[in-house]
Amino acid sequence: MPIKHLDSYLVERKHLQTHPLSVLSDSRLGIDASYYLALLTDNPPSREPLIAATGGLPLALTQRIESDLRALEKLHIKPVFVFPGLVPNRRFKQHQHQHFEHEAACRDRREAWSKYEAGQEEAATKLFEGRSNLHQWDLWKMVLRIFRHRNVEFMVAPYVAWAQLIYLQRHQKSYIHAIFGPTDTLLYPGIDRVITSLDLTSPSPSFSFVSKRSILNDLGVSEDQFLDIGILGLKATVDMVKYYKSGFAAVSAFAESPQLKSIQYPDHYARTRSMIKYSLILSSDGTVMPLPLAITSPPTHGHSNHHPHHPTAADIPSDLHEIFTHRLPDEIYFYLSRGLMGPQALVWLTTGQIIENPPLDNGDTTEYRRFVKEVITDGQTGPRATALALISSVTDRFWATKKVTGSFWFEQSPQKPVLHNSTQTAQLAERVVGWNVPYAIVEEELRRQNSSTIDFALCLGATVADKLAARTKVKSGQTSGPLDKKDEVVANVIWRFLELRGFLLNSHMHSPLARAMYTAIRTARLNDKFQDSLYLFLELVRAGVMHGHLWSGRAFSGGPSFGTDDEKSCMLLVMRVLSIVPLNFKAQPWSAPLSRELLVFNSFVRSLTRALRTLLEVTSLNLLLRHDARRGRDDYLDINLSLPFQTEVNTGFGVLAKVYLDALTHINNRQRVRDPNAEGVKEAKFMALEICEETFPGVKYPKLEVERGFRFWDVTLTAMRQLHSEGAVLPELIDQFEAAEACSTPPLPHSPLPPLRSMRPSLLANMILQHPSPDAIPYPSPAYFKDHPTGHLYLHQQRTVEVIQLIEVPPPPPRSRAYAFTISSDSFSSSSYSSSTPDSEEDSLCSSYCSSEEELDSGRVSFPDDTYKTRLTRVLAWREGFAKAMGASLAAPPSPLPSSLKRKGDGADDDSEDDVASHSSKRSRSNPAERKTSPQRRLSAHSCPACDASFSTRRSLQEHGKDPRLNDACRAAVNTVSSHDISRPYPSLTSCPHPYPHCVRLPRIFTA
Repeated sequence: MPIKHLDSYLVERKHLQTHPLSVLSDSRLGIDASYYLALLTDNPPSREPLIAATGGLPLALTQRIESDLRALEKLHIKPVFVFPGLVPNRRFKQHQHQHFEHEAACRDRREAWSKYEAGQEEAATKLFEGRSNLHQWDLWKMVLRIFRHRNVEFMVAPYVAWAQLIYLQRHQKSYIHAIFGPTDTLLYPGIDRVITSLDLTSPSPSFSFVSKRSILNDLGVSEDQFLDIGILGLKATVDMVKYYKSGFAAVSAFAESPQLKSIQYPDHYARTRSMIKYSLILSSDGTVMPLPLAITSPPTHGHSNHHPHHPTAADIPSDLHEIFTHRLPDEIYFYLSRGLMGPQALVWLTTGQIIENPPLDNGDTTEYRRFVKEVITDGQTGPRATALALISSVTDRFWATKKVTGSFWFEQSPQKPVLHNSTQTAQLAERVVGWNVPYAIVEEELRRQNSSTIDFALCLGATVADKLAARTKVKSGQTSGPLDKKDEVVANVIWRFLELRGFLLNSHMHSPLARAMYTAIRTARLNDKFQDSLYLFLELVRAGVMHGHLWSGRAFSGGPSFGTDDEKSCMLLVMRVLSIVPLNFKAQPWSAPLSRELLVFNSFVRSLTRALRTLLEVTSLNLLLRHDARRGRDDYLDINLSLPFQTEVNTGFGVLAKVYLDALTHINNRQRVRDPNAEGVKEAKFMALEICEETFPGVKYPKLEVERGFRFWDVTLTAMRQLHSEGAVLPELIDQFEAAEACSTPPLPHSPLPPLRSMRPSLLANMILQHPSPDAIPYPSPAYFKDHPTGHLYLHQQRTVEVIQLIEVPPPPPRSRAYAFTISSDSFSSSSYSSSTPDSEEDSLCSSYCSSEEELDSGRVSFPDDTYKTRLTRVLAWREGFAKAMGASLAAPPSPLPSSLKRKGDGADDDSEDDVASHSSKRSRSNPAERKTSPQRRLSAHSCPACDASFSTRRSLQEHGKDPRLNDACRAAVNTVSSHDISRPYPSLTSCPHPYPHCVRLPRIFTA
C-alpha cells in the first residue's frame, strides 16, 4: 500500500516527474497487478459505483484492461504483471482496523439503500461508491483470461508483489526494466525510481515517476532513516527520526506510553521493518528465499545517503516464519505462481484463520449466517474443510495438525476449529484416489456423447450406467501412468470434485442429485450454458435456501410488487432461480433498477460459488502433488480456466425477470396471467418485452435473455421433479415450484412484433410517473389499447414515458451484407467450461478466452435490427411535427437522470460488445470459416470492419478512424487494422539453465 502522507508530500514538493510513455518503448515494464487493478476499480472513469448494490464483478473492466494493453503494445512496451500471493501474519492492530472499516461499510450501504428507497438516487450512488467489498482475488479469473488470450506474461509472488518486482529488475538478466507500483516499493534499499501512475487513455500517453534520491536530499536523511520514516507514517516523524538517529530508537523512547504499550507497537514496528528488508520471493531456480540473498550484488548509487552494507545470510532473522508464515513446499509456491490456483485456501491454512467479512447486503439475516458458518465453513464435509484436507493430506504432517478457526463478523466469542483433520473429512479427501481415468476413455466419451467440451454433462454422462461407471474405476492392483493431456486432467478433477460434493458415489454411480442434474441438463440447449447455474441451484436446494419465503420474515425492497402473498412468494422464487444465471451485459456500468431482495439472495450464491471454485482449484493441486498427473507442463493456467465457476453472477437476471413479470401483471389489470391463450395476453407479453428492452440498456438482447431465463426455469423444474420422484426433497418445496410454474408466464418465442394499437395524447399526463424504487414501476393497462384505437404509442423508459407518433415512411434500402441467424456456441457469455484441446492446437486457437472487440467481431453472430432506420425516421419526423404543433423548441431536453443511473445513448451501447468469453475448450469451437457472418464484403482496397465503409488507401482509412464524430467501434476497429506486430526484439525466453526440482518448468519470465 502507498506510504502514508507521501502522495501529498510529493505533490507539494514537486517530486513527481512526467514524461511521454514513448520514453519506455522497447522495454519490459513490471506492473504490480494489485495496485493497477485498485487504480481502475477505485477511481473514475473506470470505477463502477453500483457494484455494491448489484453484486458480481465490474462490467466494463475487461474492455478497459484490453484498451490499456493495446496502448502498451502500440508503443512496443512489454508488460509483466505480478500479483501478490499469500498474506503475511497479521496482528491485533490490523484486525481491529479491518473491523472498523467493515462496520463503516455496512453503515454506508444501509444508509444508501434507505436513500434509494426514498428516491434519492444520486445520494445513494455516492454512498454505494467504494463499498463494493471487492477483493483483488475476485478479479483474477477475468484478468488472467485476458492475459491468456493476449499472451501477456504474469506471475504470482509468494507474498508481496513489489518484492518480486524488485527481484526481477535487479536480476543480472534484467527481466524487467522499470517498475509501476505503489510508493512503498521505495522503502526497499537500492530502489531509486518507481512509476506511480500511467495515463494510457489520453491521445498522448504519459507516465509519472518519483526518484528516491531527490526525496532523500530534500529531507536530509539516509536510506535507513527513510525506511523508518515510511513505516512510522512520514508526517511529523521526520524530525523525530533525525533527532533519535533511527526509527527503532524513536519507538523505544515512547515504548512505555500506554497507547503504544497496549498494542505492542515496538514489536509491530520491528516486524514491519523486517518484512520489508527480508521479504520472500520466488527465485529463478524455483526456490523461495529472502530478497537480499537472491540479489547477488547491490546496485551502484550516485548519492551519499545510501547505506553501503548489503545483508548476508547471517543478517537474515531466523524467525521469518513468524513474520510471514510457516514454509510450504516450493512446488506449491510454483503452482501458485503459474496460475493453477488462487491463494485463498493456502491463506486459510498458513494463517490459521478463515475470515468471513459481511456480504454486500450486510448479512443481517439469520439464514445467511447459518449458511456461511455451518454449510460453507464448519461442516466436516463442507467445501472449505474439504479444501484444507486436500492440501494437508499431501504435505508435511505439520499442516495436518495445523489448527484453523473460522472468524465471522457476527460473532465475537472464541471460534471452534474447522475440523479439516477429522476422520470423516480425511476419509473423504482420500476417496479422490479412485479417479484416474485415462485419456482413451475421455476421448471415447467425447465421441459417444457427440460432445466437444469437458464439462459436468460429459462427466455425468460417462457414469450414467453401471457398465460405463465401471470403466472409470481404478482396478485393484492396477497401476496406470500419470495423466498427461490437459483434457484428462480437467475431466478427472471434475469427477473428483463431484464425488467430494456427494453427486457421485464411491462406486462412481449417480446420487439423486447427479441424476437430477443429468436429467435436467439433457433438456437444455447447448448454447444456453446452464451447467454451472444448475449445479449451484442443486447445491442451494440441498442447503435449504432455495425457496420463495422471506428471509428472517422481512420483505426487502425490490421484491414482487403485485398479487396476493402466495403469488408474491411464487414470483420471488422465480426471481431467485433466474438470478443464478449470468446475464449477457454490454461493456458499461449498471444503469437499471436495483433490488435489495435479490442482493440478499446473491450473497448465498456468491459465497457458495467462491467456496466451490476454491475446492476445484485445490483438487487440481492435490492431483499434481499426488503424482497422479505429469507435473512438468506449461498449461497450468489453461487447466484453471477450463474448470467450472469462472464468473460470479450479479442480481441482473433476477431484476430482468421482475421487470418482465411486473410489466405483464400491470398490463393485465394488475392480475397474474393464468391463461396464456386469453384475449390480449399475446399483445401484453410483447409489450412487456418491449419494456424490458427499454429498461435495460446495458443488456445485450434483453428479449432473448428473458426467453433464456425461462428456459432455465424449465430446466430447474425438471430437476426438482426428478428429485421429487425419488423422495429427495420435501413435498412443501416441490409444491412451491409447481405453484410458481402455474403463476409464471414465459414469453412467446422470438418472432416479429404484431401491430399494436395506441393511446391518445390526452392520456399522456396519466402515464408520466416517477418510480425511484423498483417496487413501483408504472406500466400501461390493456384498457388503453381497447378504448383508444388511435393516437400515440407508449414506450417505457427508465424513469420517464415518451410519446411517439408512428408514420409510414419508405422502406430502407436492402443491406449489402448477409447475416447468419444461427446462434453459435459463444453467442452468450456465461460460465460454461471445457477442456478438450489437443496440445498441438494451443498456440493456433485462442478463441476460448476473453477477446477484444476487434478480434471477436468476426466470430460473433449478430442479430441485426432491420427496422432501426425506419424507426429513427419516424421518431425524428414526430419530434419535428410535435414541436411545431406545441410551439416548443427541440433544443430543450428533458430533465436528466442521475449520471450514474441514466441510460446511455444507443450509439454507445450498440458497439460495446465486450463479452465475458467462454472458457470452453478450443475443441468446442467451430471452424472459423463456418462462423463467418459476412461472406460478402464490398470490393475495395481497404474497409472499416465496424461500419463496412470502403476506402481506396490505407491513409484514408486511418483518417476515418480519427474522425471525432464516429463511434468507439469504428475507432477501435481501424486502430486494430492499422496496427502492426511489434517487431523489435525483447529479451529471449527459452529453456532454464537451472532445472526446477521434479522436472517442473519455471515461469516463462525466468527462462532465458
